[in-house]
Amino acid sequence: MGTRIHHDEHVLVCDGRKGFLLHNEGDATDLNLKVEQVFKAGENPSAAAQGADRPGRQQGRNFPTSAFEQTDWHQRVETEFVREVAEAINALANGKALGPLVVIAPPQALAEIRRHLHPAVTVKAELSKELTNLPAHEIENHLANL
Repeated sequence: MGTRIHHDEHVLVCDGRKGFLLHNEGDATDLNLKVEQVFKAGENPSAAAQGADRPGRQQGRNFPTSAFEQTDWHQRVETEFVREVAEAINALANGKALGPLVVIAPPQALAEIRRHLHPAVTVKAELSKELTNLPAHEIENHLANL
């Protein structure tokens, strides 16, 4: 990564089900990340409970009958959650309560965050990793070793 997280900068750690906005109360050499905000997704029931319809089919004169891809209802809920997290970050940036941001998320969530963050949000660095299951002090250790 090669990027230092300075005093008063923020780290967003997010996946499709939960996220944390961490604030560095330490300095670039001695991180002290504190949880500033927690994001949690609502329930994500089974796919059968969310949509039991079979995939649609398409017929045409010049091509054979084909089926549309089955909707991944779990992925849709996770994508919506990540969009909501990005909107919350946008609101903080618009209110000037957010400085440079480091974003840590798995690849698919990172792509969604990128897609929905407003240009006013200064993303200092991105790390494509799953760290939402770690406590803040372990995230500090992980970032210090990069």
